[in-house]
Amino acid sequence: MRRSAVLGLAMLATLAAAPGTRAQLAVETIANYAGLDRQMILERGARRERSLLLYTTGTQIKPLIDRFERKYSYVKVELARASSADTARKVIEEYRAGFEKVDAFELASHGLVVPRDEGILQPFRSPELAAFAIEAVEPARHWVVVRESYTGIGFNTKLLPAERAPEFVRKLGTQNIRIYNLTGRALANLMTAGEVVLSPTIYNSHVAASAEKGAPLGWHSPGPVPVTDSGVAIARKAPHPHAAMLFVDFLMSKEGQVLYQELGYDSPRTDAGKASAGAKLERLYLTNRPNYIREYEDWAKLYQDVFVRRRI
Repeated sequence: MRRSAVLGLAMLATLAAAPGTRAQLAVETIANYAGLDRQMILERGARRERSLLLYTTGTQIKPLIDRFERKYSYVKVELARASSADTARKVIEEYRAGFEKVDAFELASHGLVVPRDEGILQPFRSPELAAFAIEAVEPARHWVVVRESYTGIGFNTKLLPAERAPEFVRKLGTQNIRIYNLTGRALANLMTAGEVVLSPTIYNSHVAASAEKGAPLGWHSPGPVPVTDSGVAIARKAPHPHAAMLFVDFLMSKEGQVLYQELGYDSPRTDAGKASAGAKLERLYLTNRPNYIREYEDWAKLYQDVFVRRRI
């Protein structure tokens, strides 16, 4: 009775609000409802909504969408794909023009920073939050990291002894650094072939995948490791908030996180399938830091000084 009364009061508040704010209040209520009947309410609402629009990048999420649509056969996920930066610009322009069609995001967290600051993201709660490392949750719960990789030093173990692999960044700046404009996967292949001895900026997942197949590759963390992550978020004026929250819950669930791991990503969920490589690392979720944008500018200047201008 008490839970029903609380939900009823929330819905009455929504209906009493001015027309322009009703949808926003409804999304906020649904995104943060924590009653024992939460799953029933989300599924019932999603059956009415029947679809959701997801802004994401690439095709890596397709296996998760396929599983989600099998689990909730009455919900169809529509995709709009673009880079995280382009998506951020797009959704800001859309909201300013009153075009509020997106329901949820699965984007690199740096692409969620500006939409958050523009008031486009809705903070949310999920019962799955308890299983996540607190560092992987944006401080105000605007997003939760659902997949991650770690950048460190990769090297060919036949050409370079493991004890010599850790290099100081400032020493690297004085060497004959070659910039390869290619994917991490391609870079790992070059290291396997011996064309590249060492890379200071390669994902652990690419090295591990190659090493499992017999490639002579090793990976080393020289200290705190910056996390390359993607987070899930819900739009503040999502037209299909019930379906969106079901999708958020699914990506955060153990089932969803194991699927991400099968695709080669690591998970910030503490009880995911296989042990995360990140469990042994000091991880830095840089976009969750309060001064991320200012710090980014400082790091960009340091990069220019060390590798471009060679001011060491």
